Parts: sequence; C-alpha cells; structure tokens
Amino acid sequence: MALIEFDQNKPMDIVLIGRAAIDFNPNEIHRTLDKVRTFTMYVGGSPANIAVGVNKLGKKVGFIGAVSDDQFGDFIINFFNDRGIDTTQIVC
Repeated sequence: MALIEFDQNKPMDIVLIGRAAIDFNPNEIHRTLDKVRTFTMYVGGSPANIAVGVNKLGKKVGFIGAVSDDQFGDFIINFFNDRGIDTTQIVC
C-alpha cells in the first residue's frame, strides 16, 4: 500500500527549485586533501540531490534552476537528462 498516491496523468510528480552544483569527492582515502590527486564529480546541492533521489524512486521529476554556461553546467544537465529528469527549465 502506497502512502502517497500520485496522479498518473500529470506530467510531473514533483518539480524542485534551487541550487544544482558539483561535488568533488576524493578517490584516495587515508590522505589529507592536499595530497589527493584524483576526484570524482557528482551532482550536488540539496534540491538537485532530492531530484535524483525521487527520480530513483520512479517518479517524474523536473528541475528549475540555473547552471553555469560551461562544462560544469553541461555535466549537471547531462546527468539529469541521462536519468530522465526534465531540464527544460534550467537556464545557463
């Protein structure tokens, strides 16, 4: 039994508004940050993380926000698009 019933006819179940950024996580453990040489990029920012999480639960998700007009912004938009998160309202 679902706790929340979503109307299947709506184009989106939830639309998040806010910050989308990039988190750089060190790949080398047991080193101080000044000694780390490799990092992995992930989408960051609370609204962006919620969008990804709700999307993983199988809901239709949209995002409203702004990203930089460079490869970092492209990374975020591509990350969302690859998961089926609507990016039509993200501006660069």
